[in-house]
Amino acid sequence: MYSLPLIQVEVNPLAEDSQGVLMAADAKIGFDDNASFRHKDLHAKRDETQEDPREVAVNAMDTCMHPFFLLHVFKCVLREGERERERE
Repeated sequence: MYSLPLIQVEVNPLAEDSQGVLMAADAKIGFDDNASFRHKDLHAKRDETQEDPREVAVNAMDTCMHPFFLLHVFKCVLREGERERERE
């Protein structure tokens, strides 16, 4: 058994082979970002192409900043994303 700071585990579909062994045919796992420093090996395998690019941009910044500043930056990232969609 593993002890990890998970916020979401979704297994769909769950399959059973002919010997009765259960297997996760597909799964989605969400980790608690606040605990990433404890599990750098797992977070190194992160696939940012599966995430919202706006969240990736905000997460790339120093999260020790003041929350109101981060909110302002996130709003700027959202506006830039809207501008890009309008250009398409």
